Order: sequence, then structure tokens, then C-alpha cells
Amino acid sequence: MAALLTRLSRRLGLVTAMTSMAFMSAGLAAIASVDASTEIAVPLHEVPPGVSEHVLGRARVFIVRDRASVVVFWNRSPHLGRPMRWCESEGVFLDQRAWNVFDRAGRVFRGSPAVTGLFTFDSRIEGDRLLVDLSDPRHGPSGLSDPARGPIPRTTAFCVGSSS
Repeated sequence: MAALLTRLSRRLGLVTAMTSMAFMSAGLAAIASVDASTEIAVPLHEVPPGVSEHVLGRARVFIVRDRASVVVFWNRSPHLGRPMRWCESEGVFLDQRAWNVFDRAGRVFRGSPAVTGLFTFDSRIEGDRLLVDLSDPRHGPSGLSDPARGPIPRTTAFCVGSSS
């Protein structure tokens, strides 16, 4: 946590970094209260290819499934803990109220107030089941999503097809 605070303070300034850390700590506390069970099993036939939203225990998650790989994201913005939407038309996760935008890999877009990627949960495939460990959330990927794409425009027409 100290190393993250140091990186943030260099990048954003001390006051902003401390504010961000307070929000991220609140987000982690909320995640910790999501579900105390160690693993939840999801039949693979219930996880279609692409991005799908699921409720595991008391946690709402997005599962991104591509061929043999699976990534499980907590459906909460790491910035303020708000629910996210998957915008199929743009291929991004979106917190429309704070305009936090994340790519399919969970990386934050330039111009978003969030300073870290989406939180992830450890997961693995065993046979015909996806096992998800909700007890130990991880900070999402660092770095920006495709920097060449630039900030996402704040328009109501931005996200046409989405799940909420």
C-alpha cells in the first residue's frame, strides 16, 4: 500500500494521492464484505464467450471469456465503488456518472478519474467449472488502455448497446 501511495503521489500530487487511497481503501473494504467464502463454482456452460455479467454469492462480477482464458472483474469502479456497465458497442466498461472508462482487459482510459484498473478475482478452470475466489480481490492492471485512442467523449450517444 505504501509503494502504491508513493507512485500515486509522484504522479498526481500528495493530496490527490491520499484522496485516491482513501477511496481505494473504501472500495477494498466493500469488496471484503462481498463474500467470505473462498471459492464459488460456476458451470462453464453458463459463461458464454465474450463479456457477461453474473452474481456470485453477493458479488456482481463481469466474466471475460476468450478461448481458454477467463478473467473475473468486480462490477464496481475502483474510483468510487459505483456499479459499471459493459458497453458492447464500444467494447468498454463504463461508470457513466464519474466517466470512468476501462477496456476489456480492465485497464483505465486516459481522462478517467480512476487511477487503477478494475479489481479482479483469482479464477481458474477445472473440468467443466469456473472456480472464482472472492476472498482476495486484486488491484486491476496498471497502465493506460490504448493511449492512441485518447479520452472517451462524454456524450449520451457514446454507449449504445450495454448491460447495466
